[in-house]
Amino acid sequence: MERLVIASAAHRISAAGRKIPERWLALAEEGHWAEFYLDIMKVTVQEYHHTFYQFLLPLMQMRPRDPTDFLISLRASLAHDGTDALGRIRAPTLVIGGSADVFFPPDLLREMVRAIPRASPHLINGAQHGRSEEHTSELQSQFRI
Repeated sequence: MERLVIASAAHRISAAGRKIPERWLALAEEGHWAEFYLDIMKVTVQEYHHTFYQFLLPLMQMRPRDPTDFLISLRASLAHDGTDALGRIRAPTLVIGGSADVFFPPDLLREMVRAIPRASPHLINGAQHGRSEEHTSELQSQFRI
């Protein structure tokens, strides 16, 4: 591997960020699918889309055909801790994250950069989790092809 980019991710989820998938897990296990989907949208979708998604609420009340995928993914994200693997990354690594990301906040990204031998950070001011599409030109300036 010549180069590596880690974006909107870290070696583990933050303490504050853990509360969100824990809430989603409880809602899914209790079968509260409408609340589950709505909460996911509130956390992951841009503010101006929230009103639109309220109209989809009746559709969201359906139980997924096989909810185990949600449950497995949520449990895995809560259990994951790749701290021990960071020092083994040898490729030059660009770590990209948002300054307002509750799941992977700046202090967690800085911890990851310190643990990866050839890592450098790029923090997007004001960006929340997974909102890199809102900062395309800023991100493109970080890549040399």
